[in-house]
Amino acid sequence: MTDIANAVGAALRVVDEHHPPDSEPPLCECGKPVESYSHGETTRYAAHCSECIARQDAERERQEAEERRREIEERWFEEAGIRPRFRDSDFEGFAPGPNGKVLTRCRAYAEIFEVGQTSTGLLLHGPIGTGKTHLAVAIMRTLHLERSTEESWDHRPSLLVNAVELVGQIIAAWKRGESDPALYRQARETQLLVLDDLGLEVDAEWAARQLYELVNYRYECRLPLIVTTNTAIKDLTERLGARTISRLTEMCESLKLAGKDRRVERRVRERKDPA
Repeated sequence: MTDIANAVGAALRVVDEHHPPDSEPPLCECGKPVESYSHGETTRYAAHCSECIARQDAERERQEAEERRREIEERWFEEAGIRPRFRDSDFEGFAPGPNGKVLTRCRAYAEIFEVGQTSTGLLLHGPIGTGKTHLAVAIMRTLHLERSTEESWDHRPSLLVNAVELVGQIIAAWKRGESDPALYRQARETQLLVLDDLGLEVDAEWAARQLYELVNYRYECRLPLIVTTNTAIKDLTERLGARTISRLTEMCESLKLAGKDRRVERRVRERKDPA
């Protein structure tokens, strides 16, 4: 209420001896007459005409809505596990190169995804730096920031988890004599899980068992999963076991990316053109 009162006060000004009440009302800076307001025995005039005030109100509302949107986005990024490096990752910012068909399939997946209905996922695999995580985050952004309302996700939003970090947290929790960490429980239950960099776990045999339990749980509960990996499918089978890969194969459409490492190429361009 204080902000509203201040805004109204700023929009009005008291008539003084330089503008007697019986004269023509002052003009707005746009040249149109302003409206008068009675305030006891005093006559006040709006600082601007009704059209300019309407435009100012609309602009203020736009700015407030934009601020609310940014706050919602920042909160969602934190909850979804998306770190600053990937927060601008969207479909429009993805240069497809040889991966045009992959981009099309990812867009289509995001468009047809239905919360509580979609049970299939994607397996994005290919060389380092070809944009797998970028595309996974772009799908998440589309589902949360463009298509859906927060309420439609039943308080279980999508979550991006790095497989190496997840296994590391499980190991640390067990060493402390604790049960599964909160991140693992969230990864099991979240509506859409993005499991990033699968296949890089250090303790292969132990990690394979934990990841099997995670994949199998989501498989049995029909919860969708998006996987990104630099590891060839054959090598993934050796590291994680045939049972895990069998379930991933049934759950996820396989999309193979190609091309050079975008990070390296970007760095080379920056060095050539520092400006």
